[in-house]
Amino acid sequence: MQVMFERARDALAFLEHQRLEPTVPHYGLALIHVTGGNAALSREIAGLIGDGFRLTATDAARMIARYVPLPVPTGIADHAERLGSLADEARAVTRTAGANVGELVREAQGALPSGDETVQRLAAAENELAMLRRQFETLKKAMVADVRRAIDPEHDPLTSALKPAFAGHVLDQIDKHDRRHVIVMLSIDGLVEINREFGTSVGDNVLNGFAAKIQKQFPEQEVIRWAGNEFIVVVPDRTITAVRSQAEDVLSLLESRKFKLAETGEWIGTVTASGAVVMDQGDDFPAMLGRARETLAGAVAAGGNRVAV
Repeated sequence: MQVMFERARDALAFLEHQRLEPTVPHYGLALIHVTGGNAALSREIAGLIGDGFRLTATDAARMIARYVPLPVPTGIADHAERLGSLADEARAVTRTAGANVGELVREAQGALPSGDETVQRLAAAENELAMLRRQFETLKKAMVADVRRAIDPEHDPLTSALKPAFAGHVLDQIDKHDRRHVIVMLSIDGLVEINREFGTSVGDNVLNGFAAKIQKQFPEQEVIRWAGNEFIVVVPDRTITAVRSQAEDVLSLLESRKFKLAETGEWIGTVTASGAVVMDQGDDFPAMLGRARETLAGAVAAGGNRVAV
C-alpha cells in the first residue's frame, strides 16, 4: 500500500513540474510514465522535455489519446440509470407494503374478514426489498469498478491488486539482490468449477474477497494479480516461517467467509485456496516464479487448502 502512495506522489510531482493541471487524464498519463508502464510513452516524453522544455497541454492531450485510452463512461451512465429504476421499484414495493399494513390495521378493527392474504403479501414485499438491496450492492460494485478503471490504470478494477505491467518497481527489488525476499503465490481452489456452477459474477465476487484477505494480511506490500487466479506478494526481510503463517491466515479467513448468491442469498459452500512460499536463492524473479508455481501445484495436488514451502 505504501508503494501505491509513493507512485501517486511521483505522478503528481511530475504534473506539478510540467505545470499541467492534475486532471484525471493528466494523472493517468503521469502515472503510466513514472511507473514505466509504457516504454514508448516514456521515450516520447523524454524527447519532448529535453533541454529544459516542459510538456504543453496539447502534447499531453495527444499522448493521452494515444497511450491512455480511458473507458467511455457509458457503463457508469447505464449503471446509474439501472439504479434509478431499482429506486423506483423499491418505492413501489414500499407503497404496496404500506397499503398492506393499512389493511391489517383495518382487519384488526373488524373492517376486513381476514389478514392472511395481506400477511402473505407483506412477506412477498419483504423478499422483493431484500432482492432489490442485493441488486443495489451489485450495481454499486460495478460502478466503483468502472470509476477505478477510468482513474487508476495501475490496478486491476475488480480486485484492486497491482497489474503485472506496473509491478516493475516491486520486482526490481529481487533482481538487485540487496535484500532477502520471500515470494508468496496464492490461488483459489476450484475457481473454474465455481464459475461454471454459479456464474462468473459469483467467481468475480470470490476473487475480490480473496484479494481483500491477502491485502489485509500483507498491508505493507503490494498484492499483484499476476494472472486470472494467481496472486503474488513480494515480502522483504522476513523469514519464510513468518510469511507462511501470514499466508495460512489468508486461507483461514477465506474459508470462514460465506459467499452468497446475490439473487437468492443462498450460500455457495466453503471456498478454499492454496498457497506457496519460496525464499530467494540468489536467482532472478522468473526463476523464483517458476519455483513458486511448482510448489503451488504440489499444494493443489495434495488436496488444496494448504500452504506449501
